[in-house]
This record gives sequence, structure tokens and C-alpha cells, in this order.
Amino acid sequence: MDLTVSAITLQYNRVNRTRLFFALIFLTLLMLGEFSFAQKKAKKDVVPISAENREKLETYFFEGIRQKNVDNNEAAIRNFKNVIGIDPNNDAAYYELGLQYTQTKDYRNAAINFGMAYQLNSDNEWYAQNYAKSLEDYHSYEKAEEVYKEIIKRNPEKIDIYFDLASVKIYRNDLKGANKIYSEIEKKIGLNEDVSMQKQKIWLKLGNVDKAAEEALKLIDMQPTEMRYRMNLAEIYLSNKKLDKAEVVLSEILKLEPNNGFAQLALADFYREKKDDKKSYEYLKQAFANPSLNIDQKVRILSPYFSLLSVTEVRNKAEELSKLATQAHPNEAKAFAIYGDFLYQDKQLENAKEAYQKTISLDGKVFAVWQNLMFIQAELNDYKSLLSTSNDAIQLFPAQQVVHYLNAIAKMQAKDYDGAITSYKNALTLGAMNPDIEAQIYSGMGDAYHNLKQHEESDKAYDKALSIRADEPYVLNNYAYYLSLRNINLEKALSMSKKSNDLMQNNSSFLDTYAWILFRLARYDEALVWIDKALAAGGDKSATVVEHRGDVLIMLKRTDEALVEWNKALKLGEQTELLKKKITDKKYYE
Repeated sequence: MDLTVSAITLQYNRVNRTRLFFALIFLTLLMLGEFSFAQKKAKKDVVPISAENREKLETYFFEGIRQKNVDNNEAAIRNFKNVIGIDPNNDAAYYELGLQYTQTKDYRNAAINFGMAYQLNSDNEWYAQNYAKSLEDYHSYEKAEEVYKEIIKRNPEKIDIYFDLASVKIYRNDLKGANKIYSEIEKKIGLNEDVSMQKQKIWLKLGNVDKAAEEALKLIDMQPTEMRYRMNLAEIYLSNKKLDKAEVVLSEILKLEPNNGFAQLALADFYREKKDDKKSYEYLKQAFANPSLNIDQKVRILSPYFSLLSVTEVRNKAEELSKLATQAHPNEAKAFAIYGDFLYQDKQLENAKEAYQKTISLDGKVFAVWQNLMFIQAELNDYKSLLSTSNDAIQLFPAQQVVHYLNAIAKMQAKDYDGAITSYKNALTLGAMNPDIEAQIYSGMGDAYHNLKQHEESDKAYDKALSIRADEPYVLNNYAYYLSLRNINLEKALSMSKKSNDLMQNNSSFLDTYAWILFRLARYDEALVWIDKALAAGGDKSATVVEHRGDVLIMLKRTDEALVEWNKALKLGEQTELLKKKITDKKYYE
């Protein structure tokens, strides 16, 4: 069985506002290193600034900074543009504009303004770096590379710029050039995990697995006891089908750490690639029984199994592995949840119910678990538990329609008809739902109102259900039967009952309903034919159906036969005083 296994997973206190404002201005000027009010460098085409304009310039600049510090980008941009309108050589204003455009993700204008600041004052490191970064953001990688090279030329010990340069080369698909930059970084700072990993990725992209492995081995030699580095090497070999080399590395890992769950998973993957499914599964079981391997990893591995549960072997493995996960992680709700899911899919309802109950005891925040538990309780006809579970679920998930619906079903079984109606109505108020479920809700309300003898409300509910689903056989049957019990609208009842029997043939309950409506219409011969159909369809085990046959026979003056049927009904459990009176008096009573 070829099941893919994930081989490896590498792991504002109030202050004097004026003082604060001028402190921020001071820091800004200090950061820029040069302020154009008193230029340190001569600019070309410098136009003398009058005292009046200088005052305006300072006002605009300070207001721009103030607006910047309160995140008013539009006002900040407007003020810095006013500065440039007075002094086109004001590099600091261009720089601030670049910052504002970056803030609004307008990378084109950010690059233009940082570029102007850099052109006016190329010695300013902040200008250079922000210009290069804005070019990256604008995907102008070639120009960004030029700027980064110029920064390095001016300051060759600034290591972080080497990383930026390497990244730009990768964006330009100059992988070999990027690798050379990473090698230069290593010469300056020594062997470094991040650098090595980047070089490995590049070598693999270039198709040179051996060079990537060489880089991985350097890390192992640097720190032999770090298993992550060995697993990284194994991953390189596994991902590139160098299986024999992968096996050697994985075996070494297990010698050093016999309980290394990642190695166990990797070996499972290895043997799967070798078509040795038995050995692959043995290592997979070891990994799932290993508490050191986290539950999320195991859940990720198990998830694909759900699409293959129709295959018996897969289903059995899924259940075994998920059970091992619960044993390895007895306090992890996820383990029991997925175990319950597999059991539920396999119709092991009692075991699935226990797994879901354990899940909820560990973590009751996942609605799907509650929902599945309630579905199981309903399937098992465990309505007492369903009532308790749904009551608890309503407190946690009051906006979930299905909880109120299932709560109503449980209340119906407990004969809490008023409570059931309330729950049905709560479900309806929570928005649109599946038409089939909506029809069932109105049908359930019809049943509840009938039991409360609120017949007008009951009929309205049934009519509403049929307006949603005109061909719902159970609604048709129940509505028809309740009308017959009340001995009203019998022709309507007969029509609905006939339709239900056409939709669902050979159903003893439906056949009995049709027979009973005929009985109410005094069509006794026809009623006997249909009651016999009901008995042949399994109604002979129903005390109600058998008693109905006796009722039909007594009306046909076949008293002895009627007594036989009534006594059968008595033995089947229909121990009502009315039935006993029928037998004693040999007479039909309503």
C-alpha cells in the first residue's frame, strides 16, 4: 500500500507633549546625519533661500514630522512636498517622503524619493539602505543590486548588506552569484547555520545534490551531536532519491538516538520508496508510539487516510496508528479526536463515542467533536445522553442550529414537548438551513403540538413542512395518521397516506395508517386488505397493527377472529385497559 508519509519536519504615559515632539525631531535629525537647513555639502544649482522661506520650510518640515508621528500620512506627505517646493535639494524631505510612501505601500514613489535623497547625499547610509530596499519592493532588482554593492564598497564589514545582496541575486535568478556572496559571508563570520542552509537550497536548485550534501556535512562536523543537521542531510538524500546514502545517515541517527521519532518517520518513508511496505509500516508504528514526536505531525500523516477508508487494509492501519497516538499522547485531545473519527467512519459507534467523550474531557472547544458525539448518541437511540450532551453544547455553541435541533429530538423522546418546541424554534431563528432539516423541524413541531393537543398549531406545522418538502413520506404519514386519530379531514388524510405509500412502499407503519383511515371512513373491506398488507410487511410484530386488525374484523362482524387479534396484541405488549375492555365486552371502543 503506497501511502505517502511526511518524512521529516525540521523544527503613550502622558508626558510633556512639546518635549516629546522636539525629542522626536532631534532623533530624526540625528539619524539623518545631515540636515539641509545647513548643508554640509555643496549642491548643484543651489538657489539661496530667503529668511521668510526658510521659516516656512522649517514650519512645513516640523509639521510633516508631527503628522508622521500621529500616522497622518496624507498630511505628512503634503508638508514634505511643501518643503521640496521651497528647497528642491532638501534630501531629508525626500527621505521622509520615501518613508511615508513605504508606509502606504506605494513602492514606486518610495523608490523615487529615496533615490532623490540618495542622489543628493550618497554618503548617508540610511538613504542608501532604504533606497535599495524600496527598489527591491518595487521589483527593480538590478538597480537594487547596484546600490547594495555600492554600500558594501563603502562599508565592507556591514554583514547584513551582504545578505540583502544575496537575496537580490536570488530574485534575479543569479544563484551562483548568490552562493559566492554567501561564501564571502562565511569568510567573514565563519560557518553559520543560516548561511549553510541557504547554500544548500541553492545547490539543490542548481541540481547539484553532492554540493548540497557537502554543505550539510560541514554543519555535522561543526556540531556532531545536533541531530537536526543529520536529519537535514538525510532529507537531502531522500528527496533526491539517493536512498542508500539516506539509509546510512538514518541508521547513524538511530544509533545515537534510538528513540528519534523523525528518523523513524524518515525510515518509514525510505522503505516505502523501496517498496517494502511491511518494514515501512513497522517504522511508522514506532513513530506513532513515540511520545517525542508531536501529535500535530501524526495528525498530518493520518489525514490523507480518510480518502482511502473504503480499503480495508488502509482503514485498519488508520485505526491502529491513531490508537497508538492516543497511547503515546494520553492528554492530547487531537489524538482522541482523530481516533474517534476513524472509528466513527468504521461504524464502531460505541468505541467512537468513548473516544469523543475523552476528547471533550481534554478540550471541549471543538464543535465538530460535540456534533459527532451527538450524532452517535442519536444513532444509538441514547436519547438520555443526547439530552445531556446537547444541553451542555448549547451553553458552549448557542449559535449552532444543529445543537438546538438535536436537543429538540432528545426532548421529544423525554416527552418534554414544550421544551422541544422551544428548541425547534431556536433552531429556526438561527438563519437559513438545509430544506430537508427545516422540513423535519416543522414536522417535529407538528408531533410536539399534537402531543400537547394543540391541534391547530400542529396542522400549521405539518402544512409548513409539506410546503418545504411536499414529498417527505414520514411527514405525509404522520400528518395523515394524526388527522385520522382526530377523525377529521379524512379524505385529505387518505390522499396524503396514499402518497406516502407510493413514495415508500412496503412500510408496515405507512400501510397501517392507510388502513386505519379507511377504517375511519367505514370502508372496512378495503381496510382489511391494507391491514393485511401491513402485517405481511412486518406489522405482525406490532401490537398496534395487530389490534387494528381486530378492530377492522369486529366491524365486519367477525367477532371470534377479532378476539384472536386483540389477544395477540395483548401478548405483544399492548396492556391498555381499553384493549382489555374490548376483549371482555367483545366490542370496539374508541
